[in-house]
Amino acid sequence: MAPILVIGHLTTSTAEAREKIINALSQIMEYAKAKEPGVTKYCITVPQDTEDATSVFVIEEYADQAAFDSHMAPTVLAPILDIFQSEPGLLKSPPAVQTLEPVHGFTRAEIKDVDPFIIIGNLTYKNGTIPQALEGWKSVATATENNETGTFVYSVAKDKVDPAVLVTVEVYQDERYLWDVHAPSDAVQSNKEKHGGIRTGLQHTKLRRVAGYLHKVLS
Repeated sequence: MAPILVIGHLTTSTAEAREKIINALSQIMEYAKAKEPGVTKYCITVPQDTEDATSVFVIEEYADQAAFDSHMAPTVLAPILDIFQSEPGLLKSPPAVQTLEPVHGFTRAEIKDVDPFIIIGNLTYKNGTIPQALEGWKSVATATENNETGTFVYSVAKDKVDPAVLVTVEVYQDERYLWDVHAPSDAVQSNKEKHGGIRTGLQHTKLRRVAGYLHKVLS
């Protein structure tokens, strides 16, 4: 079965509330890391922008639907469910969740040993052009894997709700590597030249990891 990528965005009421949420999510992450081999990514992040003291982004990847369904059990999610029930004012609004189907990309084992720069891209395209866009992204992902040792994760995924949206999850050794090595690469520039005209929007979210993992070997 196909893997599943989930990106959750939680907006807390205060900075102190964010720390409580991160603590609860960290408990879930530790359980997933130790007990759930099918949870291949569980990374808790916050914005690089220090002025945003209330956002939490969680990047989760599941080997298949069965792994996702198992993780969603109330017993596994108890730390976060309990804190939501006991302190209902922690969140400013309901979590925003994107459920995605990874199409192209890779993850390097070396990601376990670094404090990486993480960026999520949300891209929108003209109706009916996603297949064309994915051809371009396939070339970028392949060239990136072959040529950029400082790019640790590169995932291109389709949004399961909006057929006009693609999402990228990119992890670099640092931000400078993104702008000095990846962005000016021949593959990226060629993709922009060939397929930039069908794109209608782009939003980047720059993140830093506070807990969790981005790589796990399936047993």
